[in-house]
Amino acid sequence: MPYVLKHDAQARYDIPAALAREIGRFIVTWAYFEQYVQTIIWHTMQLQHAEGRIAVREPGRLTDRLDMLRDLAEFQNMKIDFVLLKEIRAGVEALAGKRNLLAHSIWQRPQGYWVALVTRGTWQETQDEIENYPAGSKGVEPEAIEITADGVRRWRDATIALIGEVEKLNDNPRRVPLREKRKKRSVPRGRARGHTGSGRKSPRPASQG
Repeated sequence: MPYVLKHDAQARYDIPAALAREIGRFIVTWAYFEQYVQTIIWHTMQLQHAEGRIAVREPGRLTDRLDMLRDLAEFQNMKIDFVLLKEIRAGVEALAGKRNLLAHSIWQRPQGYWVALVTRGTWQETQDEIENYPAGSKGVEPEAIEITADGVRRWRDATIALIGEVEKLNDNPRRVPLREKRKKRSVPRGRARGHTGSGRKSPRPASQG
């Protein structure tokens, strides 16, 4: 998915029906996923839905809910597939940002394609020696990401697949994986030590204005 930079494009709300439909389906599916995991937590604690809503906090992030489920299962010595649960969490982490992007972004249509603006974070978190990338806060220099109906549909399909994986947690019990040792981050070539960027590569900007 191309990353583009646009400075003067007008904010829009009249996104096409096909794109709006897929965004709505993805967000509704994600909300179901969150509630599904939360219901498992209530059942693990032997609470009815009403009791669970009253007594158990509902974390804002789905990854936090999965962490809560893991801790409860480990504490109660439940026979579930902890390895699969860890893999599900990784998949959720990859999709959560996309859900938030669609739910909270301003939209533009700079050159015949629709983009969602990212105004949080800094460019240092994504750039890796790529020429002409801006510096500083994305609140000052927003990042725009092209969004298509097909792309959103794939994110929804991936969410549905993760829901199916949650249903399999009791099928093949495996122990909690050993905690991984943190590896020291390598410093990208030509970058001074002490830089706090992630070192992840991002696609070259498609255009600048």
